[in-house]
Amino acid sequence: MQFDLLPSAVPDVPPREKNNFNFYYILFGGFIYLNYLYIIIRINKTMETIGKIVTAIIILIVSAVISGFVLMKIWGWFIVTSVSMSVGGIVIMVNPLSLSQAVGLSMFFAIFTYKKTKDANQDFGDLIILFFERLITLAALFFIAWITYIIIY
Repeated sequence: MQFDLLPSAVPDVPPREKNNFNFYYILFGGFIYLNYLYIIIRINKTMETIGKIVTAIIILIVSAVISGFVLMKIWGWFIVTSVSMSVGGIVIMVNPLSLSQAVGLSMFFAIFTYKKTKDANQDFGDLIILFFERLITLAALFFIAWITYIIIY
C-alpha cells in the first residue's frame, strides 16, 4: 500500500470533452462584424451617391443662374438700348429681362445647343471639369461684353 504524502483534495476528473462554444461564438461575432462592415460600406456608397446627386443638382442650379445673369446683363446692355426704336410713329420698346426670365431663356437656348459627349463612361470629375469650363467661358463672355459696352456707350 502506498501513501501519498500530499493527498489530492480534488478527485481525479476525467478530461472534459472539447467545448465548441467559443468557436461558434467567435464565428457568430465575426459574421456580425462582417455584416456591420458591409452595412457601413453600403451606407458610405449610398452617401457618396447622394453626395454626387446633390452636387450635380447644385452645379445645374448655379450654372443656370450664372447663365441667366450673363444673359440678363448682355440683353440689357445691347438689346434693350439698340432695338428700342420708333417705326412709323409707333414706339417699339424692348423690355429688360428679369433674372428669372433670363434663366428660363438660357435654359430654352440650352435645349437647342446641347452637345452630346462622345464618352459614355464619364466620371463624376468630368462633370466638375465641364462645370468649371462653362463657368470660365461665361466669365470670359461677360468680361468681353462688359468691355464692349464700356467702349461703345
